[in-house]
Amino acid sequence: MDGDQGDLTPFSISVSDEQLKVLKAKLEGAIIARDTDGKGGECGVPPDKISQLVRYWINGFDWRAKENELNRFPQYRRKIQVSGPGLYLEGTKVLEMLTSKDGSGPAFDVVVPSLPNFGFSSAVQKKGFGIKKYAEVCHKLMISLGYDEYVTHGGDWGYFITRMMGRLYPSHCKASHVTSAPFGPPSFRQNPLLYLQDLVTTKSAADLRALEKAKEYNETQLGYLTLQCSKPLSLGYALADSPVALLGWIVEKLYTWSDNYPWTDEELITWISIYWFSTAGPEANVRIYYEFAHDPDPDVETVRTGRVSTVKYAVAHFPGEIIRCPKLWSHQMGNVIHQSDGDTGGHFPGWENPQFLANDLKTIFRKGGVAYGAVRGRTGY
Repeated sequence: MDGDQGDLTPFSISVSDEQLKVLKAKLEGAIIARDTDGKGGECGVPPDKISQLVRYWINGFDWRAKENELNRFPQYRRKIQVSGPGLYLEGTKVLEMLTSKDGSGPAFDVVVPSLPNFGFSSAVQKKGFGIKKYAEVCHKLMISLGYDEYVTHGGDWGYFITRMMGRLYPSHCKASHVTSAPFGPPSFRQNPLLYLQDLVTTKSAADLRALEKAKEYNETQLGYLTLQCSKPLSLGYALADSPVALLGWIVEKLYTWSDNYPWTDEELITWISIYWFSTAGPEANVRIYYEFAHDPDPDVETVRTGRVSTVKYAVAHFPGEIIRCPKLWSHQMGNVIHQSDGDTGGHFPGWENPQFLANDLKTIFRKGGVAYGAVRGRTGY
């Protein structure tokens, strides 16, 4: 079928009773790893916390109630045929803030995609489905919904995917708001003026903290990345079979990558449950790492380390983000027209500090804002 002609089908999350029964049996029969040297906090989530979360998952967590809560939001499926990932849950907190017509700024039409291999979207059926394909899917989705021009927001994989959308579809993607800026220092060869400016610029306290945070991440937290980029299937066997393995693998990242956010047990188990019940399986989401690491396409290298000059960029910096760079270095990504600093927040700002994120977007696109009128005929007023 033509990728732009698929039917828009209403969708509601509906996990079967059998799936819930299987999950409960696996949790009840789980064997929890032991912490023999008392260094659980350094080596992963401590076993006592995992045990407590497993008990809550069995006896205290109401998936059906959470399912009904998530189904409050209009959800749809559309088949997208492409030539040749992020968990959408993070966007639900900020959704109503952005769509509200309360006079606090522009009201947005918001499309929160559940990427292929993530959540309740379909599984990817072919090798080589990398960032370029994800960008193609998201772009075709927007076109099929009637948005010939649009603006994007992204962090983590969304950062790379929206960057690729701007590179491939510059006449459609008009501006991009990002919460990641994973750039190293500018080089004299690629950015001579920025290089010289960096030499004579005193870094702020926030910039120095960002560099220290990135150093810590690179020295102590890259094990997951090496494994997922090289042998995702080896890890996948554990994630597909064991909800406790999935719990330990992801919860550690939620704790470590957030800015001391007070995660509740309900929040943690909701996130993990969506991974567990995902259509493609709990192991499928790690495949994007492998494809990204093994993609020789020069466009991928450009969005990773180079300049995409066809899009206006706004960058929101958060103190707990695992990899962020000094503001000056962010200009390597392209035409940066706005930068801001969240008071709190880490790698999941849409969940940790949704009000700041919503306000930042409204500031950029409001009347008199640096990107007001970016999309023809759609100002939000």
